[in-house]
Amino acid sequence: MVGLVVELPFLARPVCLPVLALLWRPGQERSKVDIAASMIRFLAACHHGRQIHVVTDAAYHGRALRELPGNVTFTTRLPASAVLYGLAPPRTGKRGRPALKGARLGTPKDLAAAAAFASAQVRRYQRTDTVHVAEITCLW
Repeated sequence: MVGLVVELPFLARPVCLPVLALLWRPGQERSKVDIAASMIRFLAACHHGRQIHVVTDAAYHGRALRELPGNVTFTTRLPASAVLYGLAPPRTGKRGRPALKGARLGTPKDLAAAAAFASAQVRRYQRTDTVHVAEITCLW
C-alpha cells in the first residue's frame, strides 16, 4: 500500500491517505520489493514535478529500488549485518571494467561508532523530541 501523508487544517497531527494498493501473494513471480518499486515509479511519474520521500520498514530493500527516479528519496532500516562501501571512484581511463564501489566502510555499527552526530528537533506523535542524527553517503 502507498499512502500520502498530509496535514489537514482541522487536525493537530498529519494523516496518511492511501492512494495505491496491490495484492502480493506468496509464490508469484514478482516480489514485494518489485511491486513496491513499481508503485513508487508510478507515483513519481504522476507527480514528476514534486519531491517524493518514501519511508518503509526493514522488509523493503533490494535491487528493484536501485533505479528509482531522481525525484524520489528512499529511507529504510538496514540489517545489522549490512556491509557499506564508499561511492564508486571516478573512471581511470584504463581498459577493463570500472570499479562499482569504493573502499569498504564497515557495518552500520562500525560507522555509528565513528560518526559525528548532531542534535536535531523532530516533531512526532504530537510532541517535539531531540534526536541525534548523522549523515553518511555510501553504498550498500
